[in-house]
Amino acid sequence: MYAETFNVRAWLEDPAKWLRWAQQSLAERNLDNTRYNLQQFWASLAAYKGKASQAKDWGEVLTLDSQSQLILGNLYGADLNELLQTMSTTRMVSSSVYALKESDYQAKQKALTEGRDQALAASRDLAAQASQAYQQANVPATQQQAGNTLTVATYSKDRAKQDAAAESSMAQRITREGVKITDLLTTNFMGVPGWAWLAGGVALLLILTTGPSAAQAYAVRRAMED
Repeated sequence: MYAETFNVRAWLEDPAKWLRWAQQSLAERNLDNTRYNLQQFWASLAAYKGKASQAKDWGEVLTLDSQSQLILGNLYGADLNELLQTMSTTRMVSSSVYALKESDYQAKQKALTEGRDQALAASRDLAAQASQAYQQANVPATQQQAGNTLTVATYSKDRAKQDAAAESSMAQRITREGVKITDLLTTNFMGVPGWAWLAGGVALLLILTTGPSAAQAYAVRRAMED
């Protein structure tokens, strides 16, 4: 049942279950559950990597692994959103308390931004490897998600630079001007409303529920909006 979601065979049902639950938890903004489900997925997938012996096996394993890194990248993005909201709340309650924590916030923002960038790069690279494995196994694009995953992972990796710039701008306005996060949601950053930066996870949902053409259309539409 869960394996079908990712267009892989039933032999990967157990890791697919955890991956699907991680995706659903992220969509629901239950970040602790997302972290837990990802850890369970990686622990489960490790055993199946030892069972993969053919190109198609590796195509499926690598596709799931790539999508887990895409979830991780979106999880870092959600953590960044929460950090910005915490910064705003603390700044509004007490500027003196905020001043003591400002360096900690900056360090956390830097670590989360770097983590997101690394996860999305890993997702892109794993998807490329999965696509090559499927090609070796002569599996048509319509029967696997590697190409679709690669499209979204590549776009997400490129878009992360703009996300980081917008988040940095938000953090600076909170720090210097004491602007509330709710006010920033109505402000445009590089032509995109602030609320759009906090939405998160849309590209991830697409690769799990739609075909390549829809994911590509989404990427094109977002690029045009920029």
